[in-house]
Amino acid sequence: MAYKDKDTRKLYDAKNKDKRKAIQNKYYWKHHEEQLARHAKYRIENREKISASQTEYRAKNKEKLKSKNREYYKNNGERVRACARKSKMIRKYGITPEVYKDMFVYQEGACAICGTPPPIDRKLAVDHDHLTGKVRGLLCQKCNVVLGGANDSIEILTKAIKYLKDSGGAYHIDTMAAQELHSVWTAAQLAAGQEALPL
Repeated sequence: MAYKDKDTRKLYDAKNKDKRKAIQNKYYWKHHEEQLARHAKYRIENREKISASQTEYRAKNKEKLKSKNREYYKNNGERVRACARKSKMIRKYGITPEVYKDMFVYQEGACAICGTPPPIDRKLAVDHDHLTGKVRGLLCQKCNVVLGGANDSIEILTKAIKYLKDSGGAYHIDTMAAQELHSVWTAAQLAAGQEALPL
């Protein structure tokens, strides 16, 4: 339908809003696949042009975008954090939050090594093999740091266990001996004109 002026068109659109919306919806879904293909083709053929346009827009509207993002984050903070956690889990470990929840339930909500549940404000860390990327389980922060510090080496961890068992051995220095040793060292430093270090 042709209109003589814009005002007549606006008036018609206002009176027939639902009717026009239904027609547009019908057209959209009828030609949905064609439109998606056309848009995808355009984006591929004009990638550099689109990228330059977006970069230019961001540079011109830096403060406006910052303000808009801050406002969105203020109103949707939990949603933003949840999306960030989900994308990190998928990107870094190849698991979804649903898989994480299943693992958490399977481990009865506790660390797979020490059996301690996480503090209220923290989650269990996803432990994975750094060579294969395979997820092994969920650990508390302390146990995760222990494995990481030992480079996931069974040999190092076995030596650490042996060290703990044998800690009363030949190299054990009792408190009195340590104090005597510190006194001798301090006297030597003072005699040499150096500042004494505290024990």
